[in-house]
Amino acid sequence: MIRTVMDTNILVAALKNQKGYPARLLEAWLNDEFEISLSPAILSEYERVLFSPPVREKSTWSTSEVRDLIEALKVAAIGVPGALELRVIEQDPSDDKFFIAAVESEADYVVTKEHR
Repeated sequence: MIRTVMDTNILVAALKNQKGYPARLLEAWLNDEFEISLSPAILSEYERVLFSPPVREKSTWSTSEVRDLIEALKVAAIGVPGALELRVIEQDPSDDKFFIAAVESEADYVVTKEHR
């Protein structure tokens, strides 16, 4: 099965637009079409960002739906420690956690959305 690591911006985009590609990716994961890997640092970022006021204001999901998504990720995602020392993104070292999780879980893809 395909294994991915999802950048937080994919989940944010999915919450803002239920018909876009990020929402379709999330739906495919919920239908067990691929696996998501994450580390404690990624899960923490998901929680912090998805429940932040700017995201909540633009979200089409209720707070309980977001809470259910986080719980589903805790249960169904492939957990990795996120302990590997790796520097990949010079412009934003906080994004290195996604590549660390990808290496640790032997993910096939890191899925992100272009920032504009």
